[in-house]
Amino acid sequence: MPPRATATLLTLAALSGCGPSAKRPTDADIAAYVAQSEPSYLQVSGVKASFEAMRTLGSRDLPAGSWRMHVDFTLRAGQDLYAPPADTRQRRADFDRALAAFEMYRVPRIEAANQLAVQVGLMKQGEAAPEPAVPLAIVTHARQERSDNVILLAQPDGSGWKFAQLGAQALSDDAIGAPVTDLRATSPHTVFVMAGSEEARTAALREQRYLGALSKALTNGPK
Repeated sequence: MPPRATATLLTLAALSGCGPSAKRPTDADIAAYVAQSEPSYLQVSGVKASFEAMRTLGSRDLPAGSWRMHVDFTLRAGQDLYAPPADTRQRRADFDRALAAFEMYRVPRIEAANQLAVQVGLMKQGEAAPEPAVPLAIVTHARQERSDNVILLAQPDGSGWKFAQLGAQALSDDAIGAPVTDLRATSPHTVFVMAGSEEARTAALREQRYLGALSKALTNGPK
């Protein structure tokens, strides 16, 4: 899944607009930093920060006037955003375990597993490997607002501030979702289906047939 905007932890980004005599970043400074780490389909608003003076970070001395900030903000979705339902990860883990057991004899078994996938319609001849379809459900509707928070470090930097993210945002990628077009662009070989649709039911039946064929082949032993 494509990551939603989480800036690399402790990667610094400078923002200008705050005079050298400013005692701490303004809400506008903080909002600008948070917004640049979010994708275009999410708008940031309602930024509120609490400040704690910081002198060191681990073994590193920080410039005078540095702050640790707990930042609360609101994200507003510009369109419907999707993510796999909670049970999808377990389904994928079960699928991979079954495939790994069948492939214990390595190359001949891998070839046989792929051929079985072709026979049940789970993949086309010549594709790299069978992949289960990934169901998607709306987790954030268009214009819906979600509360999020993050901990930042702000250091004076000439006429502005350097910001660094000290921890992950409270909302995970799956919790807030992403446009289907983004998910498909990031994982072009994955088949995404809408949860509860006829397409999803058909895909699940193909996977069950495939796993049943693997189980039967394992029971009969290697050939």
